[in-house]
Amino acid sequence: MIESEGGWAEGVPSARMGASSHSSGKAGKSLATIAIQTDLVDVIASEMAVGVERAVECWMSQIEQALTDVHLTSLGRLNAVRGILDEYKHLTGKAQLKGRKIS
Repeated sequence: MIESEGGWAEGVPSARMGASSHSSGKAGKSLATIAIQTDLVDVIASEMAVGVERAVECWMSQIEQALTDVHLTSLGRLNAVRGILDEYKHLTGKAQLKGRKIS
């Protein structure tokens, strides 16, 4: 650990995160390190959630467009949705999607 008061804690600047650098007494970790680790986990989780939300929105938008295309017949719409599903499987490498039980 390098410099504690308003400086660096385990290689990460504690002042930038607004964390305290008082010792917690647990395994030599400071509160600054714990706060920074918690903030980092929160940031990563938030970014992952945004990414998942955007991806789902993209797929749903494509499906909605296929289902509402007035230039397609009912069979054409079904084939368009099948194409979107096939593209998803190809991009993710999932040849078989796991089933979901509907009660």
